[in-house]
Amino acid sequence: MRTPFAPALAAILVLAALPTTPVRAQIGGPCPDQRATLVPAASQDLLPVRACVLRVRVLGVVISIPNGRCPSGHTYVPAHEECLGEYGVGTACAEVGPVAIELELCRCVWHAGPWVSFSSCECRAAGTIGFVQEGRTVECH
Repeated sequence: MRTPFAPALAAILVLAALPTTPVRAQIGGPCPDQRATLVPAASQDLLPVRACVLRVRVLGVVISIPNGRCPSGHTYVPAHEECLGEYGVGTACAEVGPVAIELELCRCVWHAGPWVSFSSCECRAAGTIGFVQEGRTVECH
């Protein structure tokens, strides 16, 4: 038995396999009049934030005093340009490659002494956690 959907399905598959013609902008259409936008460097603290402490021993009693904040880490993106659609006469914005988002991990590290001990926030590089696409302004031909 033949299903009535088989010819329709075959026609859809044939049409899907045909090459499509590029849009006018790909063939050399009008210039988009857009330029790359400067994006400043950015850094962000990661939660949770811990409190490092200063501990003083007086007559056998330990007194703890907060000694600053220590986030779990930081992310950092250097200054770069992106294609955000900003107007620029006779120009186009071209994506040129990735810009790495760097990660640092932080923790409170103890420094001990006989009467006083304290912890301070120390961070170390932990690699790349992602990318953003960098753009450049190019002239239209």
